[in-house]
Amino acid sequence: MAKDSIDPALALLDRVQKLLRDSSYTTTYKFALLRALCDLSVELPDNTSSIALQTIAERFIHLYWRQVQLFTLPDQDKEVQLVQCSMKNKPSKVISLVQQCAKESGRSLSNAQQTGRILNYTKLVQQQLVKDVLWRLQPEGDPFLYIWKRGQDSIQLLPGVLATLRRFHALLCDLIDGAWTRWVERRNVEVRSSDALRKHLFGSERMNIESVREPLIKLQQGVCFYSGKELRKGDSHIDHFIPWSLARHEALGNLVVCTAAANVKWSNALKPAKDRAKLEVRNNEHAPRLAQIARANGLRWDPRATLAVTQWAYASAG
Repeated sequence: MAKDSIDPALALLDRVQKLLRDSSYTTTYKFALLRALCDLSVELPDNTSSIALQTIAERFIHLYWRQVQLFTLPDQDKEVQLVQCSMKNKPSKVISLVQQCAKESGRSLSNAQQTGRILNYTKLVQQQLVKDVLWRLQPEGDPFLYIWKRGQDSIQLLPGVLATLRRFHALLCDLIDGAWTRWVERRNVEVRSSDALRKHLFGSERMNIESVREPLIKLQQGVCFYSGKELRKGDSHIDHFIPWSLARHEALGNLVVCTAAANVKWSNALKPAKDRAKLEVRNNEHAPRLAQIARANGLRWDPRATLAVTQWAYASAG
């Protein structure tokens, strides 16, 4: 096959795969940067050409928030702090910053958002991105994802990168999460279950969204978002409308309350078009109230990003 006939998207995928396989890693920063770019790609407008470093830094905090919590060893009544740096007795700076933010916030991401600590720590993480991450990810002189020069407060995505990250989002996230999990597993000899470890590293932090259950039930007039059935005490579940397995989008506009049966029924599947339309109507008509709920509970309210994620998810599903 002629070199100029190779699909640029597949060429980029090949570069990412080689990066995950062959690059040297003293910390998990490269995994986090790749994952952050993938996550952000589905929240950004189609014509996006740059991403602010502050946005990437905040996504780092969200990615590492679960990971700095103690990990319960499978089938054992023992918790351990996972090592995510080649030097066991010297945790990476970003990990230390997230640990400190979590400690000051009572381990609650919602509290960290509500008190403004996230913003303060985002600035510190951004400094580490500049110092130790952005220039390391790509081979020197051969960028394939973005261009960044010292002094700039954003990265410039190369042509076609955003579209490729969106098109192959699920595949890329699976590759990155798998490589990240194996890296952590190799440096933590007590960890023997990749399934349990992967869930710990990349699962949804349910505690962060429990506080919005009652306000959302009231907004839904006490009925299941999907079935319209009455929500009884003990039978209400907070559900990510666009499943967490498809996109790590925990903004309030993506959260609804449903019955346990509805939650099981839809699980990781996309909901019918009528429910998608219903969500968009809710987010438009109740935007002021939803913004208020988000502020009061320290959650993100970003209807533009929620709409972009929804459009991407349904377009990808055909």
